[in-house]
Amino acid sequence: MKHPMMIKILLGFALAMVGAQAYALAITPASCGSTYVLNTSCWTGSTPNNPNAADVISITGISGLVEVYKQDVGVANDTGSFASSYQTTFANEPLDPADALIDYLSGPSISCPECILLVKDGNHDPIWYLFDIGNVNTWNGTDDISLTAFWPNQGAISHVSIFSNTVPEPGILALLGVGLLGMTSLRRLKKTS
Repeated sequence: MKHPMMIKILLGFALAMVGAQAYALAITPASCGSTYVLNTSCWTGSTPNNPNAADVISITGISGLVEVYKQDVGVANDTGSFASSYQTTFANEPLDPADALIDYLSGPSISCPECILLVKDGNHDPIWYLFDIGNVNTWNGTDDISLTAFWPNQGAISHVSIFSNTVPEPGILALLGVGLLGMTSLRRLKKTS
């Protein structure tokens, strides 16, 4: 009797995990300063030319930020501690993209009580945008991030980065642990029947 119930519980949990990844966070330059679009803080600027973690901390006032993910246009590999968990696809022109999609693949996700997204061009004013995507209602670390209309017909996205001040949360390992626990329970039930 308990054996089918355990399977139903595990199946329900797995379906809930798959269904939770169907949302995409849409960001445009118009999102900056619009509480109706993103409901979060945003900064733009031209100095420094290429903000690093220390610059982002200084601009946003959020301490402890490190660059945990970065993808440059025209470079095959992502960088950062979450490089294997995400993939960025740039769209429009191959070397002058105005759009990008940051897609969660699998593995540990970025935990975002404090996360900042950098979208950088380098040649036009503003040179960069910083979006506070760490708000609980903004990005959960596994939803796609869709960037559109950045410097159209006058520039391009040169790279995107995500800065965070938290350590990786291995959600997949937790799911694996639940599965192993369920299989162990099933095995014990089978031995006692």
